[in-house]
Amino acid sequence: MQLAISTYSLWRWMRENRRSPEDAVRQIADFGVAGVEFAGLDPLQPNSDPLRRARVLARAAARSGLQIVGYCVAAELLVPSEQQRRAIRELFRQVDAAVELGVRTMRHDVTRG
Repeated sequence: MQLAISTYSLWRWMRENRRSPEDAVRQIADFGVAGVEFAGLDPLQPNSDPLRRARVLARAAARSGLQIVGYCVAAELLVPSEQQRRAIRELFRQVDAAVELGVRTMRHDVTRG
């Protein structure tokens, strides 16, 4: 079995030490695991361009020999309609970022259970 570590596990370390997600990728590679899951793209710069950040982080993971195994984002959808529309627009941007990261999707056929 191969292991991966989520950048979420290093968010406190990044925040308290002013370390970047690129630093986290290098640290994760040093742990000797095979992959990384990105939980967001940059906790220190939450308003940065997700496509640009995704490209940079995909290159960092590749340089470190890590496979990108997932991308996790949060969305609050139990809100009034206008806020919901904004959240959905942001989710579309995050899906584009996932594609830039190279995250692959698995198709689930709901008719087969």
